[in-house]
Amino acid sequence: MSGIRFYNVVWETGNGYTNTTEGALSFRNMKDILKRGEVEYYNEDGSAWNVVKVQEIETPMIEIEWLLDLFTKSGTAKSREAHRDQAAYVLRLVERCAARVKLENGDFIER
Repeated sequence: MSGIRFYNVVWETGNGYTNTTEGALSFRNMKDILKRGEVEYYNEDGSAWNVVKVQEIETPMIEIEWLLDLFTKSGTAKSREAHRDQAAYVLRLVERCAARVKLENGDFIER
């Protein structure tokens, strides 16, 4: 599946180390972006940070069916009815914003 992958990039700042989260289509693509200097950070004195390490961040798969079961089968019937609009809102929000989603029909969305 193609989609944006997220990477934890460890930088040496001169005063220590810091992390940033960057996005790219693949690990190789992330390394190329860093090598070309498309992502750069600088200290206040103008010196550039140096890349120490690049690590892929595992993005969890969110299953809409599991969330749907959670909202329709847990708690009491009165509680489920009272929170029906909130549950629908949360499901649509997850479907539109999460990086990796498995829909009820088995299709996948990966951003």
